[in-house]
Amino acid sequence: MRRTTLLVLGLAAAACLLPVGQVGAHGPLTIHVRTDAQFAAAVKRLRLSGGTIKLAPTWFRGLEIGPRGWHQLRIVGSRRTHVEQILLRGTRRVSIGPLTVSPISHDARIQSLQSSRIDIHDVKFSAAGTRYAATLQLPISNRITVRHSEFTHCGDRSPHMVNCILLWEVTNLTVSDSTFHDCRGCDFINGRFGHNLALYRNHFARTLPCHMGAYRCGHQDLVQLFGGVGLDVRDNVFGVYKKGAAQLYVTNRMRRIRIVNNLFLGTDPRVPGYEARVAMVIGSAQTKHVPRGVRIVNNTVLTGARRIDGYLGSIRMTNQYGAVPLRARPILANNVIAVLEDPNQVCSEVRASVSNLILQGEGCSKTDTIGGEVFGPEGRPTRYSAFLLGRADRGFAPQVDITGHPRSPEPDIGAFQYTGTR
Repeated sequence: MRRTTLLVLGLAAAACLLPVGQVGAHGPLTIHVRTDAQFAAAVKRLRLSGGTIKLAPTWFRGLEIGPRGWHQLRIVGSRRTHVEQILLRGTRRVSIGPLTVSPISHDARIQSLQSSRIDIHDVKFSAAGTRYAATLQLPISNRITVRHSEFTHCGDRSPHMVNCILLWEVTNLTVSDSTFHDCRGCDFINGRFGHNLALYRNHFARTLPCHMGAYRCGHQDLVQLFGGVGLDVRDNVFGVYKKGAAQLYVTNRMRRIRIVNNLFLGTDPRVPGYEARVAMVIGSAQTKHVPRGVRIVNNTVLTGARRIDGYLGSIRMTNQYGAVPLRARPILANNVIAVLEDPNQVCSEVRASVSNLILQGEGCSKTDTIGGEVFGPEGRPTRYSAFLLGRADRGFAPQVDITGHPRSPEPDIGAFQYTGTR
């Protein structure tokens, strides 16, 4: 009996030594913090064991996580938790979110440097109302996911070039189910990746009218990528820009590119009179290398205002494809293309053009169709969409559409499969 009593008393005393907010010795620990110093102490304590650090709904200036063990570390806050900077340096197995990344007296950012297995979710990045930036920077990292997050006003009044997400040789990156909207003088996603970049189910809503000079305002592509192998752009919605190259711009030494089931919008009721000029630019005359292995399949492209240089077309490809073997050139299949007035910037560059619907202009092959069409909201087909329904080439069509709805054995042209409900 005396031994049992001593054992119980000993366990009670040990429990009293645990910091407030931690769980038992055999389960993951949870530590609540309110200051930068408390965060640093919690990171040190959980370096090998893993666990959870809960951030109070207050302001943090600089949080850093360095090398650590194999067990997962979770950084959890709320949208009322504001952090100016989080640096992940040579770390691994860390998840961050929810919280807000916003400036206090300097640029705000999450930077993952030489880190791996990082999950960033439910994080809002915004520098609205400040002269600073709020960005996600991913240099030389691996196995990164960004999901269910929001990027807005990333640097409207910053004196420097700003990209909401800046890539530099990151590998195995997935950005999904996130919203990018209302940014002046910035690209939403910009940079060079190593291998495997996936952009799934994101909404790139709009870059706003810009008045910060020709150079800064001329760089407002929604997504601009200039290096990497294995790009998968699928089930996204691309909104408007005005000055810049395109809604999606891929160039230089890139390989294995899939652009499938995306919706490209040419206008936005929130910025009346503002029209996107080109949906996709593939390659550039300014570089000697061109993207190879490009497949543009089952997209609905409603973009097509005339560019400043006079070009009128929803898609533009560099004429340097003329020096590339036919097997390495782009394939264009099952797309709705709003405008193709200058086929020399597309038709002469592709490996094949199959079953595309051109609303205005010229087709590239006998299987392409020219004609007007009836659309529902956001380019969805209706029962009257005669040129879309069942007209896609089934050999190229993906199994599901932009909404995840299965395509029938006779698939439709464009991002949406008609469900028979309209």
